[in-house]
Amino acid sequence: MREKKITALIMSIFMVLSLLPSTVFAAAAVKLDGQLKINGKAAVGTTLSAELKDVKPEGLADGSISYKWSRKPVDDTENAHLQEIGKEKTYVVTEADLGCKIVLTITGAEDKGYTGSLNAETADAVAPAESQDQPAPDTQAVPETEEQDAAAPEVPAEEVPETDIQTEEEYEEIPAEESGMENAQTDELPEEVLEPEEQTGEAGSESVEGIPAAQEDGTTELYPAEGEDQFYEDDSLTPVDPSEMEDDEAGSEEVDGIPPAQEDDSDQSGEGNQEVPDTADPVYLAEVHTPDGTGVLDFGTLPAGETADGTSLNVAVKNTGTETLHFLGNSPEHFAVQDIVDPLEPGAEVVLWVAPRQGTAAGTYEDVITYSSEEGAQASFTARMVLTEAEKPEVPALAADQEFLGFTADEAQILTLTNNSSEDISLTASTAEGTVIVDPSTVVIPAGGNYQFQIVPADGLEAEKEYQDNITFTDEANAENTVTIPVTVVLPPEVPDPISDVTSDKDSLDFGTETEGYQEAPAEDYAVLTNNGEAEAELSDPVSENGEAKYFDVLLADSILPAGGTTHLIIRPKTGLAAGNYKESFTVTDLTAGKDITITAVFSVSAASHSLSVDPASLEFPAAKKGYNQIEAQQITVTNNGTAAETLTQPMGSAFDVSQADTAALTIQPGESVSFTVRPKAGLDIGTYQETIQISSGAATVGVNVVFQVIKGTATITKIQTPENITGLANGTKKDAKSLRLPSVVVIETTSGNMKAAVTWDVKSCSYDPSNTEKQTFSVSGTVKLPEGVDNNNKLPLSVKVKVSVKAYAPRTVSSADNKITGIEYNGNYTTQSKISFAAVGAGMDNTSPRKGDTRYLPLNWTVINTNTWSSAPYTASFGMAQSGDYTLKVTFQLQKFDGASWKSIEDYASCKVPFHVSKASVTGPGQNLTPAANRRNAVRTGDSTPVLPFVIILVVAAVAIGGVIIYKKKK
Repeated sequence: MREKKITALIMSIFMVLSLLPSTVFAAAAVKLDGQLKINGKAAVGTTLSAELKDVKPEGLADGSISYKWSRKPVDDTENAHLQEIGKEKTYVVTEADLGCKIVLTITGAEDKGYTGSLNAETADAVAPAESQDQPAPDTQAVPETEEQDAAAPEVPAEEVPETDIQTEEEYEEIPAEESGMENAQTDELPEEVLEPEEQTGEAGSESVEGIPAAQEDGTTELYPAEGEDQFYEDDSLTPVDPSEMEDDEAGSEEVDGIPPAQEDDSDQSGEGNQEVPDTADPVYLAEVHTPDGTGVLDFGTLPAGETADGTSLNVAVKNTGTETLHFLGNSPEHFAVQDIVDPLEPGAEVVLWVAPRQGTAAGTYEDVITYSSEEGAQASFTARMVLTEAEKPEVPALAADQEFLGFTADEAQILTLTNNSSEDISLTASTAEGTVIVDPSTVVIPAGGNYQFQIVPADGLEAEKEYQDNITFTDEANAENTVTIPVTVVLPPEVPDPISDVTSDKDSLDFGTETEGYQEAPAEDYAVLTNNGEAEAELSDPVSENGEAKYFDVLLADSILPAGGTTHLIIRPKTGLAAGNYKESFTVTDLTAGKDITITAVFSVSAASHSLSVDPASLEFPAAKKGYNQIEAQQITVTNNGTAAETLTQPMGSAFDVSQADTAALTIQPGESVSFTVRPKAGLDIGTYQETIQISSGAATVGVNVVFQVIKGTATITKIQTPENITGLANGTKKDAKSLRLPSVVVIETTSGNMKAAVTWDVKSCSYDPSNTEKQTFSVSGTVKLPEGVDNNNKLPLSVKVKVSVKAYAPRTVSSADNKITGIEYNGNYTTQSKISFAAVGAGMDNTSPRKGDTRYLPLNWTVINTNTWSSAPYTASFGMAQSGDYTLKVTFQLQKFDGASWKSIEDYASCKVPFHVSKASVTGPGQNLTPAANRRNAVRTGDSTPVLPFVIILVVAAVAIGGVIIYKKKK
């Protein structure tokens, strides 16, 4: 038993796992976010790579994204002409890329759980810079030795740390925290020297405004290649070939009079640097070199408040000790300097820039700048500069805000003149050719104030002809103080103003016929007004031909109708109209075009017909002996067969009691009914009571004949009269006494005369079958109940039979003319943005209780461009058309016949057609799919990329387990 439970449990687990939807295990896709950057400069031969440091999520593995490199022309501002040039992680710039930007796109791999794309682009690709390995002028290149190669190994490209440098062309105003500057420390550098985009994660790793990058192999590149002299303010400085500094030992050559370094303990400290002690203990020393070797960085004379290109100079700091140095931040008072961020290894050297601090006031400055390490090493140099006050430009006494006016339309332009002098100026405006008109022509502009002149082309100028003129504003007190503004006028050809054109899809609205006394007006209808013109139309309120609307309520949905737009004129008949025919015309005026649109409404009210009927038309109560108890009541039903509502008066009888109805129930609408109960009054004397109870509404009256007999004493029954045959009943009549019109009493003959006796009919036992569509004739047996005071001394059987006939069923057949399409307007106007919905209504489809022989038309399919088939109700559809034009909606119906059990299709078809027009919408939403919905065949995509194979395996294992258990049980 235990084994069976375990087996059952295992199978249950497998079954549950196999039925779980894959979305249970599917991880949500992560969208790429953040900022993508490109490492490397867009120069021919340079290798570009992606910088993913600021891309989220962090730590994207290989294979999680795909790369695409594209070439973008300079004038392609919308990325419309990108040319794919690579799909690898890196890209080497080629000559074909010259003058173009390089665009990198990374896209998340959906199978790895990533979505979305990010883009970055470089500046325009340029030619490679001239080689810096060439010897400088007036210097002799020193051949490299194997020892030099060993001392300064070449760093492979892939080992060069990636940086986050962006040029001004690549990015604009990227905050420091977004450009990878977490590790860089700058000290309020001038904007022209160090833009935020130019910060890197490693100090000196890239050139800044022409300052060469620091070398990682210990070689200091203090000076640019031949021809790149922007680093020097003093042309007398002689660039030094870097190769002269790359000997087996630093300082082994004499440069510009500087003696070579000594190997003994002689004091050769250099430019504010520390002496290297001769000891085996750790030595922490550093030295700094300026371009001219004097230890002084002279910026010369500069204008105050400006930091122009070329005002940055560089120095080189070298670790001359035996241990790694960690330098502190540096912030001189009048200069901005580049900090040494990374540790400096023994013998290594880094080139750093120095620039005047922006905002420094005019004056002469000389600062001693010292680089200090955490270990105590120091290296100093002196920076000098002279800042002078900038000369203020001369401001003209009279100035205009525009130097030229060009007119391409007959519209006014504004020209503003400013008085920069200390006195008021009286101006006179004039033109040489009279091409334009200046308003005003004379004016006084107060000192320091301004005035706006309105300039407009003169009348009578020819269209498409170029006119040239000059406007001269002259100071009346000083003829030399003038301002002249050239003017060109080229007026476009006159284009007729766009006009509106409003039309209606209907000339009249017919609301059919209602009966006098109707309580609710017919449903509203409307005419569609369409503006087929090119201008917006302003519509007036609808006006009746009678002044005020007399027979109809009318409403215009919109008073402003844009070009191509539509609106509705809604009309509905008023309530309470007397019998008669009503016709009223309403006019809406297109005030823009001066056009009238008239719609006529038609409505008829027929005279009310008043007709009441009562069922049954007579009541016969069984006779009773004087002193009888209460007689059982019988029910009558009064029906309004007329066309107007009827309010009944409570009926009453002289010898009979009629039940009291509620006041509200006494008002019955056409087709409605109300019921009353009638019984003889108590205590009636011997005799026969027969009267007609009148039911009246004032406009119509109906009566019910009522009979009741009170006998004196005891009588003996001698015969029961057979009721008359009942014929002409409709096929399908309900199987009950009232529906079959069986009498409630029969006539009996007694020793005291004829009397009425109640009868109970055994309808259930008769052979009548309401579902049989054939003609039926049958008998119904009844049991007679003798009235009080009548005995059956003759022992007569108290039974009676009545013969009933029901006619054969006439099948409900339908006509194809009754098929229709609703929801879409015949010859309606729609646009390419309209959603058109409709319903197909087949004749006889409302037959919910069909009988054998009934027919109906089943909606089968519909067609506009393609054919779409319905498989079941509801027989509705929606579609839209992407192209303008005239179309026809066609619905095909198939005839069906009921065989008594189900509907059977017959090869008999009919169709309905509705023509309509589609115009192009003024605005079409991007990406909108207007293909008929029923015509789309694409499978639904869930976005779940979870593999289904594991679930298939689980399902198979579960099936095998179940099969094994079944086989095991059979064998056992």
